[in-house]
Amino acid sequence: SLSLYLSLKDSAYLLNVFYLISATGWLFYLQGFSKAVFGQNPRADQALLWFWVGSMLAWGSSFSAYFLRLKDGLPGTYRAVLALAALGAVVGVAGLAGWYDVAFSLSHYLGIILPILGMVVALIRLIQGFPSSLYFFLSWLFLGIGGLTFSLMGLKVLPVTFVTINSSAFGVAFQSILLSVALSDRFKRLEMETEHLTSMQTHYKELMLTDEVTGLPNKRFLFSELDEMIARARRTNSRLSLLMVDVDNFK
Repeated sequence: SLSLYLSLKDSAYLLNVFYLISATGWLFYLQGFSKAVFGQNPRADQALLWFWVGSMLAWGSSFSAYFLRLKDGLPGTYRAVLALAALGAVVGVAGLAGWYDVAFSLSHYLGIILPILGMVVALIRLIQGFPSSLYFFLSWLFLGIGGLTFSLMGLKVLPVTFVTINSSAFGVAFQSILLSVALSDRFKRLEMETEHLTSMQTHYKELMLTDEVTGLPNKRFLFSELDEMIARARRTNSRLSLLMVDVDNFK
């Protein structure tokens, strides 16, 4: 994703990098790897856990808005998704500030809203003719199932089991794979669009500079070439001649 961003300058790829880093950080603290690496530090672990949760929600929402090009297709939804991204950032700030109740409640509700919204918007964009959103829909479906299961466990609707505890990790894993497919599909379609535009540009340029009856270069081509030849003659201080021929009154 990072290499594609550097090549295409498409913000969606960079936002995906930030999202995956945040998801990795969240799972690092959620699954207890931080204790194995850094030792027991409950206060810092709790704060950083919610920080990474907020970062994941913020970057995931922003990535969705840019990947699906909501600003062009669904401007109202685009603003709503960015507002949810801002709430995700609030979760991260609340976690660092020690407001764990705020971070807990807000993150669990966002964990329910965002996947559902992401799937609905992806389907709408698919209907509008944005084919890459199919893989995006499937990725959010897997994350949505995992996130919804985890959120309902946190809200004490579902019991605490091995599946519910690790449901978000499973969801993120499947989502990462499908997002990679979605981004690859988008890259391929961008290449196809570029090739099509280049072909159309060449075709129309030929039509513009060619006489449609004879297939010969037309007057526009003559003046374009003549300007270039005059400029070259001036640069090289050489002579330039123009020969006009009338063949059976066909000029």
